[in-house]
Amino acid sequence: MKTGPALTYNNPSIRLFSPIFGEIQFVLAAVLLAAITGGAAMAEPYREGPVDQGGVISGRVTAGSAKAKVERFIVPKQAEICGGNYRDASLVSVEAGSLQNVVVYLEEVAVGKPFRAAAKKVTINQVGCWFVPFLSVLMDGGELEAVNSDPVLHNIHIYELVGQTRGSIANVSQPRKGDIMTMSVSLDDGIALKVECDAHDFMHAYVFVAENPYYALAAPDGSFEITDVPPGRYEIRAWHPYLGVKSKTIEVKPHGVTTLDFSY
Repeated sequence: MKTGPALTYNNPSIRLFSPIFGEIQFVLAAVLLAAITGGAAMAEPYREGPVDQGGVISGRVTAGSAKAKVERFIVPKQAEICGGNYRDASLVSVEAGSLQNVVVYLEEVAVGKPFRAAAKKVTINQVGCWFVPFLSVLMDGGELEAVNSDPVLHNIHIYELVGQTRGSIANVSQPRKGDIMTMSVSLDDGIALKVECDAHDFMHAYVFVAENPYYALAAPDGSFEITDVPPGRYEIRAWHPYLGVKSKTIEVKPHGVTTLDFSY
């Protein structure tokens, strides 16, 4: 795991913390993953380069049999900032049959178009005891920034997600409004980060970490489009923070338009 602790911050109370049990569990998961894959050599990093006769992949993500799921949390303190005595956190959100908060992405693209500028740095704001946005996409090797916009203490706890396990990679106290933390992110094993606040257990956010720029965050109506795809055969995946991964195999033809849908 190459992630952090490459941190910068503007307050003296920042700290890093990795619980022993969590780290042991996380390391065991990484060892198991290596055993399953036969210890295969790591893929070469993605490179920008010309795309000849690129195609388009489009489709829609639907909820299928998945149902909306909301978890209610008690707000025991700072209700005037956090908005009442309880908070409903949406784990699975469905709008008109479309599943919300899904990233669709291609596996193992070696060379192609550049990353969009927005993926090179992602900012998560803490406002009203919410993480905003709930889901974002950051390029592997990009910069993650966390800002405290509330006049209360927040405690950013960041985990790398590997399958059903997670490993703690940063634990940062932000006691004052205006506190900012930044860290560079480069993952070996996982595909995403889970962001929590140790001071408010109802605060959650996710950051998908993209190895290449061939991804799309599905729109509210479930639609997605990935453009300028080099012709070839690919594994395409849909990832939801709570429901997990769906996979398909597709072939993109020169200047072709490939359509497919995902249903949970």
